[in-house]
Amino acid sequence: MSYDDLGPTTVSYPMATTIYAYIKRMMALGAIEGRLGDNHLARNLEPVVEAMHEVLAGGEVSIDTVRPGHADIKRELDEYVRRGTDDANTINSAAGYYVSLAP
Repeated sequence: MSYDDLGPTTVSYPMATTIYAYIKRMMALGAIEGRLGDNHLARNLEPVVEAMHEVLAGGEVSIDTVRPGHADIKRELDEYVRRGTDDANTINSAAGYYVSLAP
């Protein structure tokens, strides 16, 4: 029997609190749409995720900002990524193995 035979399940994975705060902030900003049980990625983020998948599959993409967003929010999100990466690396280095994921 494989995990796929069980249907949808959950997994718990430790993450730095900064990364959790980043995820919650993205959700508050509308990254996930729909009602409980019928969520989906915001339509305007789909091309971004598809571009990331293309890069991960060995491809090359070009991304252009058509209209800049709110500078303060962008700085806030950039800081979450920077701090989250630093925090995860600090946690993982202290443990000697991967404990926390990084954004």
